[in-house]
Amino acid sequence: MNRPPKSPFGYMERLVIRAILKLYPKDFRGDVRGQWLYFLSEQRQERRYASRVLGPLRFWADVFRDLALSLPLTRWEGRNVGTVQRRTESGAFPMGSLILDLRFALRTLSRRPLFTAIAILTLGLGIGAATAMFSVVDGVLLAESQYKDPDRLMSIWQNIEGREGYTEAGETRLQFVQYEALKEESTAFENVAVYASAWGESTLSGGPRPELVNVGAATASLLPVLGVTPVLGRWFLPEEEGGEAGALAQVAVLSYENWVSRYARNMGILGETVVLNNYAHTIVGVLPPGFRMQWLSSSLVRAETPSPRDFWVPVGAPEWAPVFGSSMWEAVGRLAPDVNMAHASAETTVILNENWDWGTVRSMIHPRMEEEVRGLGSPLLLLLGATGILLLVACGNVATLSLGEMQGRAHEMATRAAIGAQRSRIVRQLMTESLVLALTGSALGALLAVAGTRALVTMAPPMPRIDLVQVNLSVLAFAALMGTLSGVLFGIAPAFITAREAVGTTLRSGSRGGSRRRAGLGRWVLTGEIGLTVMLVVASGLLVQSLSQLLDVPLGFNPEEVASVKVRLPAVRYENPEAQVAFMNEVLLEMESIPGIRGVSASNTIPFFGSASGWGSRLHQEDTTYLMPGGYHVAPGHLEFMGVPILEGRGLLSSDDAEAPPVMVVSESLAKGLWGDRSPVGQEMFYPMGTVMVVGVAGDVKEGSLHDEGVLSFYVPFAQHTRSNLRFVVRTGGLGSGVLPAMREAVWRVDEELAISDASLLEGKIDDSAAEENYRAFLMSVFAMLATVLAIVGIMGVTARHVAHRTREVGIRKALGAENSTLLGRVVGEALMAGSLGIAGGLLGAFWMGPVLAAFLFGVGSFDLFTYAGVAALFFGICALASYIPGRRLLAVDPVAVLREE
Repeated sequence: MNRPPKSPFGYMERLVIRAILKLYPKDFRGDVRGQWLYFLSEQRQERRYASRVLGPLRFWADVFRDLALSLPLTRWEGRNVGTVQRRTESGAFPMGSLILDLRFALRTLSRRPLFTAIAILTLGLGIGAATAMFSVVDGVLLAESQYKDPDRLMSIWQNIEGREGYTEAGETRLQFVQYEALKEESTAFENVAVYASAWGESTLSGGPRPELVNVGAATASLLPVLGVTPVLGRWFLPEEEGGEAGALAQVAVLSYENWVSRYARNMGILGETVVLNNYAHTIVGVLPPGFRMQWLSSSLVRAETPSPRDFWVPVGAPEWAPVFGSSMWEAVGRLAPDVNMAHASAETTVILNENWDWGTVRSMIHPRMEEEVRGLGSPLLLLLGATGILLLVACGNVATLSLGEMQGRAHEMATRAAIGAQRSRIVRQLMTESLVLALTGSALGALLAVAGTRALVTMAPPMPRIDLVQVNLSVLAFAALMGTLSGVLFGIAPAFITAREAVGTTLRSGSRGGSRRRAGLGRWVLTGEIGLTVMLVVASGLLVQSLSQLLDVPLGFNPEEVASVKVRLPAVRYENPEAQVAFMNEVLLEMESIPGIRGVSASNTIPFFGSASGWGSRLHQEDTTYLMPGGYHVAPGHLEFMGVPILEGRGLLSSDDAEAPPVMVVSESLAKGLWGDRSPVGQEMFYPMGTVMVVGVAGDVKEGSLHDEGVLSFYVPFAQHTRSNLRFVVRTGGLGSGVLPAMREAVWRVDEELAISDASLLEGKIDDSAAEENYRAFLMSVFAMLATVLAIVGIMGVTARHVAHRTREVGIRKALGAENSTLLGRVVGEALMAGSLGIAGGLLGAFWMGPVLAAFLFGVGSFDLFTYAGVAALFFGICALASYIPGRRLLAVDPVAVLREE
């Protein structure tokens, strides 16, 4: 039978310790005596090994410092509350005892810095990642609406028979005349409003340089329909909107963000004048913070996602008159009480058809709040699920580490019990340590949640309300609660197991049943941890492969070394096509003189820089079935400049000017859609209000998304069909973004009063078009990497503890002739067995969630054999290596020393 360890204290030291103990109340002394003596002995040993001279001095300095801090509290509680025994029996314990528990817990954890750091960091990472991702989902999908009674707000669309629409369901926006009819005749809606969906830029004058600002046009009924009130001033009045540009009052309303950034919250802003496109507008109000009107069809009509509007003007303001035949108005209505969507849809269909001349239409009514986050729910919930898995892996990692630590501290618990510590004290102390770990991890998680949320918002692709997302108090409280509950779960089971076994196995090393049970529990937790990690890594691998396939798709043109700047020509100064064409030609000449460039061109837009301005295109004017291709209004030679191949006929030449017959080049898909297998060259097409001759067929190009297939588009000479928007492009010749300032100067040499915006490189815009896929793949990869690191730590921790507790067994086996390779192979084999079960479970889980992932993949299947096999091989290697490194400690076991101890 083993003897208790020899006391590290000398005779005089024991006398002093006994005297100190007598200073405390008797009941309190009996409660903490064993625990206190254990820590004193451990600390005395540490000081002795550190320094023979200074060690004892430091030890007694710590003892008397603790005495000065704890004794007054203990005495004070004894006088004011009564006996310690009564409080202990009632379920409470003295404040002095609590302070000692915390101090002992901190000391114990500080003596195990590696375990403490890993546990806190692991828990913090899991809580921080989950909280940050939840904050984004909450802010985008679940946040309280800025609108009044949002469940009664509906978006109103129409589906035109035999015609493509702006959305995947074939839906199209309304014409202004249809809105007016709805407002006057509808009984299903209390009120209806529309706002312009496109062409939202104006030149703001008055600063050092003119600048392009985002402008929205809306009816006076918009804010009343939404139930939103300006924070300053007012919204538009009904008499300030009209059907003719410039016919009524020229007023404007500021966004809150524009008021803060550009006007520094000037409370006297009302009544001041701003000049938009050379027209003066009087500011009459400021919108509330965060006000957004999402352009619902932006991502579905190959258009860049619009920024929040800086200014709002009423319909009928200069350059914002309704255009006859233009379906550019997105409509929103508020349902009348006791009216359902089916009734509203039936009534709206009748009214829309009465005010539509080109075929039959059917109304489409959708809840507004669902429309604003359409398509965002599944991607965000996928990422939220990934962070949930990461949190589970983190919790499992801390659990395995805690089980291993408790297993390693069995002798410590036995020693405490042997010198007088009660079982309840042991349980309470272990629980205190677990809670300290949990609370510290929660605090770190809260800090990481704040930083992580900011990072997620910064990296996020454009989506509704993303710029308003932030970690709020409820989310922080949720993180702290998760950490505290995790601490209880991690501490309570090992604490009770250890306390139950401590007395029965007092200072005996031969009985290992409990250790084996805890080791088995740790292996099962580790197996589950590996399985969850494998699921994450498979999903990450598939998404990364999908992103790679997407970025490698042929574009149909050459984007290399293309730089671009955008200008808008105010109608008040460029009021006729001749002036617009002359401006384009002069700027092209100026840009040709920039040193180093390898070509110049111009167009109303280019792929990936916004929507092409398409109109209804058909073979004959009387056709009721027609397509909605995107139209490019280009300078001569633009197709050759962009590297778009001419498949048949010719491109557009400098001779195709305003005096020449109207011509166009159509894309391959548009040619097949209108003429089938016939050649379109020499054929005529109606666009937009006349007949145009097709002179060539160009290859299809990706216009706004790398996912585009068979995009319908055409190209017409800018000289024959001018536009107020112009985008100048150059081949940089290796200068990169350094050529952009010279391009700006070239424009300003022709007209210094023009605003220039969106100066950037085409390749960057193409990368931005895959921002959503990149965001998803990047975050999933980060989560998978973190989970893999945690799994490696878990495998190494479990194996290290397993090796440490088999030292006696290994020594005996070595003495009996066992080879090192055999012993090491058994350790690695056990880890591989647990890992194999986890890998198999993870692969099955990944296969089960394959249909969910399939919706986010491009060019790769959800069950990709290469990915599954690669992940399985990777984790077999990880399990082998992570168990081999700590397993090598077996090689250093000395069988002679083990037998001598026996």
